[in-house]
Amino acid sequence: MKPFKKVLAALIAVIVALSVTACKPVSLTKDWSYKVEDSTLNQEYAIGVYIYELYSAYSNAASYAKDAEGYNENESFLGLTIKDSDGNKAVAKDWILQKAEENTLRILSTDYLMSKHGATVDEAQMKTAYDNAKNAWDVGPSGYYNPMRKVLYDYGVSEESFSICFADGYNAYPVTLKQSALFNKMYDEKGIEAVSDKELKKFFEDNYISYTFIPVNLYTSKTDDDGNSTSKAFSAKKIKKIKAQLEEYADQLSSGASSLDDIKKKCEKDYKVSSDSVVEDNVSTKKDFKNSYAEIYKVFKKLSDGKAAVVVVGEDGDSPTAYIVLKNDVTKKTADYVKENRGSVLQNCKSDDFTDLLDNTAKELKDAGTLKKNDGAIGKYDPEMFFEKK
Repeated sequence: MKPFKKVLAALIAVIVALSVTACKPVSLTKDWSYKVEDSTLNQEYAIGVYIYELYSAYSNAASYAKDAEGYNENESFLGLTIKDSDGNKAVAKDWILQKAEENTLRILSTDYLMSKHGATVDEAQMKTAYDNAKNAWDVGPSGYYNPMRKVLYDYGVSEESFSICFADGYNAYPVTLKQSALFNKMYDEKGIEAVSDKELKKFFEDNYISYTFIPVNLYTSKTDDDGNSTSKAFSAKKIKKIKAQLEEYADQLSSGASSLDDIKKKCEKDYKVSSDSVVEDNVSTKKDFKNSYAEIYKVFKKLSDGKAAVVVVGEDGDSPTAYIVLKNDVTKKTADYVKENRGSVLQNCKSDDFTDLLDNTAKELKDAGTLKKNDGAIGKYDPEMFFEKK
């Protein structure tokens, strides 16, 4: 889990898709799942909090399972080995149970650490966050009508439990505000473990890149009267010729013989490249760039600053595209970027540390005997209860 706990749009879409099947009724109870009894915090977390996290983990695992060997939409995937977005492999049921416990305990750890360190959230902001949660419960998240109440209530999740857990990446919710407040209390300029500008600048230069793309289509496209679009790749001979010309342009950029503006104008003239399609001097983390442009990254990571290359993406398909890729000197952006985007750079810098902080806090509370788990109540809820045949 990253610092500001989110059920992202993709996961919400999965949850909504699963909601069209009939729920198996589960009576709401007043059972607790976990509780902490400590001088810093004395609080129980309803079983509905755990059920919500179990359901969210199941929904996420369902998306991973579609790529698993042996997947059949009419059969439970819980026995299959899945691979999550971090590349971790596990039996689906084990993964779900682990994530449900992890995320429930991270909510508990957040409350504990906020109390311990005196982190607070503005009252008006928190009211808005609870209003957002109520709207998601009664109407639906992210602007479409699909009440989460319809999805979750019959599984045993109350509105109160939902409000404690839910986030979608679009609006502020109680858990995101709390974790944001705690994160800032820990790592902001005046935080307990404050990160200096010097540290952030070093992190930026080690983990960010700056790049420019000039895309050139290697195909034609047509749209029929019904609005359906079809594409057809150029002949291999034509693609080879265009690629050779683009490689000349890349060499000119690398040597300094031509400026970026010169190359852009040539591409606009020769290949009808729209200026709007050119991505110029963009900044990204290496990780995000790799995830978004895997084929390009293989070439990009080998380039020196100021050097360019040509990469063809989708060469075997109907709509291949050639990219002139220029690697910019990211250090020229360090001072301004860190100053203008300190919050996002800080989040990327300390995200893993924050997750570790939450996990280690839960472990310390367990070891101290102040964190209790209600095995009897938790054991009543199996991920299998969410499965419905298509």
